[in-house]
Amino acid sequence: MSIFTNTNQRFALVAAMLATTFISFTSPVKTAPGDPVVNPWTMLHRQDGIGIFYDIQDCLKDNLLLCIKLVNDSPQTKKLRFRTEVLHPDGSMETFNFIKTIEPYSLLKADCTEAGRQSGLLRALKHGSENSVVTIHFNEGATASN
Repeated sequence: MSIFTNTNQRFALVAAMLATTFISFTSPVKTAPGDPVVNPWTMLHRQDGIGIFYDIQDCLKDNLLLCIKLVNDSPQTKKLRFRTEVLHPDGSMETFNFIKTIEPYSLLKADCTEAGRQSGLLRALKHGSENSVVTIHFNEGATASN
């Protein structure tokens, strides 16, 4: 025996269920002050399908690390050569050089995992702070080459 006897009632029930499901999956996630940031990566550069991001993470006890993430949204392999400068609140600056090749439609990133630490995209900060400011500079005026 069916609770809903006509097609309109069944359709209304299905539509209401779908709307509830859609709303629950598309509602923005609200975080309270002090909650961890959902996406900690800050964009340094985006051009020609290449995105370069950074995050300062505390992977080791009280030792901050500069972590770099590279995204290649293009169909070509790209070789990146760039330098980052990290200006710390105490006025000191650290400079790091990176040379990395990234395959088409891929992502490389450094983080606190073992694979992330082995990526070649992680640098220990001597005077680091979560308030340090990171800038990027490209060698020879080019961002990437095929």
